[in-house]
Amino acid sequence: MSKKESLWNPNPKRLFSYQREWKWPGNDCIGEGSFIPHAMKQIIYNRLIIIPILLLISISVISVGNAQILEMDSERSMLMFEGTSTLHSWDVEVTDFHVEFQVPDHWLEGVERWEASEIEGLYVEVPAGQLDGGRSRMNRDLRDALNAEENPEITFSKNSMKFTGELEDGKLADVAGMLTVAGEEREVTFQTEITHLNENEIESMGSLDIDMTNFGIDPPRALLGTIRTGEIIELSFHIIFIHRE
Repeated sequence: MSKKESLWNPNPKRLFSYQREWKWPGNDCIGEGSFIPHAMKQIIYNRLIIIPILLLISISVISVGNAQILEMDSERSMLMFEGTSTLHSWDVEVTDFHVEFQVPDHWLEGVERWEASEIEGLYVEVPAGQLDGGRSRMNRDLRDALNAEENPEITFSKNSMKFTGELEDGKLADVAGMLTVAGEEREVTFQTEITHLNENEIESMGSLDIDMTNFGIDPPRALLGTIRTGEIIELSFHIIFIHRE
């Protein structure tokens, strides 16, 4: 740049020079033979590429930042299997299980703005080998029926949820998802009540009937087959989700 040229007084010939052989990608309006300076073309091109990328990154950060993964309060939560047999009814309370519930921040503020589509995740995991019905023989038969050694986890993952009714401080909802038992995965649906307790807690309670034969499970038998467990097991739950600071 000569002494007569400066940032404030550029050489017009240099500023408005262009390269006719340069082609703007995919755009004939700013292409070969246009009178837009080559340097300006490059700036426009860079901004057209960078701005959408920055917008996508910003949206992703905002989405992650507004979501809360609520943890289960194990001391106040309950999961129970209940069934029948030709002799008596039976139940197994699960003491070791894991649940995650992912919702937006404003769910903790109150039920007024809740939308079922906002729930980003609901996942349940139960160790099949640790189910305990209080009787050693029963525990063994149940774990054998579930094939717990090869399939140590019973899991559920939500596919969809829709609200079907109003509660005083919550919603009645239908939930659909994939339940995996004894290594077999099936789609199930059930109803649950979701209640806002306070700014740090949300409660969920409900039940689900499971037909063991749908998962390839032969209901356990005892005493040479004279005592037979019913095919339907009821899974009931009462979960307190908490937001930990």
